[in-house]
Amino acid sequence: MQKRVAILPDGENLISNFESWNAKAIYFYDADKNIVEFIARKDLNQNSVEQFSAKEIISISEIAMVTTTISPLYEAIYRIKYIYIFDVNINRFCALGNHDGLFILIDKTVKTWHPTGESVHTADFMIKGDYNFKYIAGEVLST
Repeated sequence: MQKRVAILPDGENLISNFESWNAKAIYFYDADKNIVEFIARKDLNQNSVEQFSAKEIISISEIAMVTTTISPLYEAIYRIKYIYIFDVNINRFCALGNHDGLFILIDKTVKTWHPTGESVHTADFMIKGDYNFKYIAGEVLST
């Protein structure tokens, strides 16, 4: 990856270690200055001896949803379909889903982006698949 992009350090380390999630990650900026995370989730048991390339990417593992109040955002997703709470601090950060995919709910008034400490911002998107909704201007809209 270092041949293609500048890795954003986590303190003195280039690799972030998330022991409680049994995962490691690296971060970099995409062309639009979004922070992108490549995360290796050990609980998925996806071992490879290949040199890393785009074909090694399994899926989009996480997508952030920025808000000022996490509970209503969680409730809106839950109304669409039951979702497991993976990790929670309802006043700061909440991960919904499992190792195969997580919605990361962030309260922008108290949490910043890891590992840079930059202010978080809202980006609109649409989800299709197990969950079908649009996230527009900080709101979950059924499709």
